[in-house]
Amino acid sequence: MKRLVIAFLVAPFAAPVLLIPYIRSMTTTPTWFVFALIISTIVTYVGVFIFGVPVYLALRSRNWTALWIACLLGAAIGVVMWLIFSVAFALVLDEGMAGVRLALTDSGALKGVIWPGAVVGALVGAAFWLIARPDHQTS
Repeated sequence: MKRLVIAFLVAPFAAPVLLIPYIRSMTTTPTWFVFALIISTIVTYVGVFIFGVPVYLALRSRNWTALWIACLLGAAIGVVMWLIFSVAFALVLDEGMAGVRLALTDSGALKGVIWPGAVVGALVGAAFWLIARPDHQTS
């Protein structure tokens, strides 16, 4: 149980760390860089606790605890969180439905679904699995 709690607290930190090069390329000032790191950390933890915990509990109850499953579902959660973040960002910038539509249909904006969304999500899933080792836990 201790490994599981540590995994849920530590694994999401992989996302902001992995996003450092991406954020560096997108920001021009140290202030925006720090702000983007904070936002990425918040979005990651929200995703883990809204989607990751229920998915983990469902998979654990079925004894589906392989690494590839953690990576695949981590990637799926990363995609969903990227889309949620894109929509929320458009709304925060007061772009309205036009901004939301652009975030969900523009090919340039949707590139983020794969990198960093899916890739970072898969790596967070792998980090979680390596820390928690659900394949070694007893029911």
